[in-house]
Amino acid sequence: MSPSNLPMDKGKEFLSQLKLYSDYLKWDPIMGRYESWEEACDKVLNTHRMRYGSIVEPLLEEIAESYYHKEFLASQRNLQFREEQIIRNNAKIYNCCTTYAYAPDVFNKGFFVLLSGTGLGVSLKNKFVSQLPPLYKRSNKVKSYTIPDSIEGWSEAVKVLISSYCHHPSLHNEYFRNQIKFDYSEIRPKGAPITGGFKAPGPDGLKQSIERIEALLDQYIDGAESAPFKSIIAYDVFMHISDAVLSGGVRRSAMNIIMDEDDEELLRAKTGHWRQTHPWRARSNNSVGLLRHTFTYETFNELVSLNEGDNDLGFVFMSHEDEMFNPCFEIGFNFYAQIKNKQEAAFQFCNLNELNASACVTKHGKFSEEKFYDLCRKSAILGTLQAGYTDFPYLGKQTEEIVAGEALIGISITGWMTRPELFDETILRKGAEIVKKTNKEVAQLIGINPAARTTTVKPSGNASVILKTASGIHPEHSKRYFRIMQLNKESETAKYLMEHYPEMLEESLWSNTQSDWVVYVPCENHDNVIIKDDMHGIKHLRLIELVQNAWVKQGKNEELCYNKLTNHNVSNTVIIDDMKEVVDYIFAHQDNFTAVSFISQFGDKDYAQAPFTSVLNTEEIVHKYGDASIFMSGLIVDGLHYFNNDLWSAVKLVQDPKLPVTGTRSEVLLRKDWLRRVKQFSHNYFHGDLTNTIYCMKDVHLWHKWVKIKRDFRLVDFVTLLKAPEYQDVTSTSAIACAGGVCEI
Repeated sequence: MSPSNLPMDKGKEFLSQLKLYSDYLKWDPIMGRYESWEEACDKVLNTHRMRYGSIVEPLLEEIAESYYHKEFLASQRNLQFREEQIIRNNAKIYNCCTTYAYAPDVFNKGFFVLLSGTGLGVSLKNKFVSQLPPLYKRSNKVKSYTIPDSIEGWSEAVKVLISSYCHHPSLHNEYFRNQIKFDYSEIRPKGAPITGGFKAPGPDGLKQSIERIEALLDQYIDGAESAPFKSIIAYDVFMHISDAVLSGGVRRSAMNIIMDEDDEELLRAKTGHWRQTHPWRARSNNSVGLLRHTFTYETFNELVSLNEGDNDLGFVFMSHEDEMFNPCFEIGFNFYAQIKNKQEAAFQFCNLNELNASACVTKHGKFSEEKFYDLCRKSAILGTLQAGYTDFPYLGKQTEEIVAGEALIGISITGWMTRPELFDETILRKGAEIVKKTNKEVAQLIGINPAARTTTVKPSGNASVILKTASGIHPEHSKRYFRIMQLNKESETAKYLMEHYPEMLEESLWSNTQSDWVVYVPCENHDNVIIKDDMHGIKHLRLIELVQNAWVKQGKNEELCYNKLTNHNVSNTVIIDDMKEVVDYIFAHQDNFTAVSFISQFGDKDYAQAPFTSVLNTEEIVHKYGDASIFMSGLIVDGLHYFNNDLWSAVKLVQDPKLPVTGTRSEVLLRKDWLRRVKQFSHNYFHGDLTNTIYCMKDVHLWHKWVKIKRDFRLVDFVTLLKAPEYQDVTSTSAIACAGGVCEI
């Protein structure tokens, strides 16, 4: 039976609906219910009617039916924010954005981008950071600043704070060397209604971030008159800013940082015990920029070795020193040479669409080449319409000129492993040509530049959940797994699950502000699906190379690029079977790769609350670990009890005796005794192999969790069962801040 004709797993259907009703579909007070998928799609399409008028009506009619059937997706930002919200703030329609940290207004403008729901890449290379002004010790003089309750208002609060330490044409220099007393009274309370059907996050996240940035800068200057604005300081400022976005529930902030290969402080920023000492640094992907063919194999191998254990450091191959990337590295940018005024930060944006590979079939479920080409055209139509939103008054005129000058789109395919027929060079090249041709046709119609680069491959986390496919170019995780999703506690879906399915929820370990749950959704795959055990190392890399050359590079219009060397890319994570073999292959073929993430066969068990976590049943656990696994339950129950339901943190103390055991005196005694018992159990049953013992504990724990969740698991009719959002009263003071309808945080 074709995969398209097999019955859908309940978990994937549940997950798709949960994602839609948590993050995208809105409550309609007139109808007294949440909107349907089709109604949401209509609002996405209507955004373009509002922007372009009747001239695009035939195009919208051409693509509507396929969009309703989820054969392709628009930018997920346009699903999250619609119509007036997009028209008022064009940044909200974009998936991703990049910048260079050469001017200090990069912090407040970067905050604006993140609050708008856009992923942000920042270059912290010395070429740029060395242009930042020094940080000065502040006097005892105090100035007040009342924070307006809008995205711009929150962003300006960061600008005022940075202005108190730095003097620069891009800043508010009247605050220079003054202490700032921030007034948060105009910010609406947590849970109050705001534009677009969202709930206000309240002031706490912003206040915490501002206080942490102040503490960071004061400690760094530490009595000196001034100090240079180093890359590690700029990095931590961005990370604290990012935490304020995490608390907002709009979109979890996505960031990546590009650094020099000799920046020792940034290289070590996420090594050792950083998760305990600097947890805010989890907000970004950090990568060393390596100029292709200028580094040795030894340098590359040493860099890869830095990513072992809890260390978190990546690499990215660059064709030019100014090349930049979005947080998932599928979009390439290079616009520093286009920035005329280096006294103000500038940004470039790109939007993405998702083509559903599993939809490229006939009505009988057989792969259809013609259907693929049809969806290439329809995706390109919508992608090109998305590229015409280039009004960014807060970010400035030169950002608008840069974005309009090199129009970028990103037509991505997700679910490749569901339809392996797509790994065909001829089919992909023809599809990419259709994308380019369609883009030029639509761009001419609406009066924008045709795109310099048009095709890409996203990691497709959210899109693949909605479409119920494997993500991006990756295989399915395993036959049986938990898909673990972040869920804002204030959402109606979270409240419903807490009431009816509390066993599915855990406190998120990734939210510094305790604003999120994680939800464990049990998913199962059919036997004929390609899973990660079938797709290791070089086998996977060769498919990535094929797609990079036949789909991604084929979609490039070199003559339209700011820099002809810049490409879009295939975002990917590769399962390591033989590390040396994989490293050798990537080094030898570096022209065909940009960023490759590595994960071990046990990578999903190494990280707490990993997005995909495989689950073994009783027979599989006993087969893998032996009968000793049967006796694990008591240790696991005690570990969860003694360590606040966090088994992953508990076993880290077993693995690394240097980590401190904290708590009250009685808690420390119980925890230390538990650590002793684990080591003794390992000695008795696993020949002292602590690593294998810990993997066994995690597998047994996950199987218990699976059984408990599956016992009462069923599909939920969210549209019927979810209640109207419960909003808190907005005080008269905070209502003043809402005047003009600009409050959108």
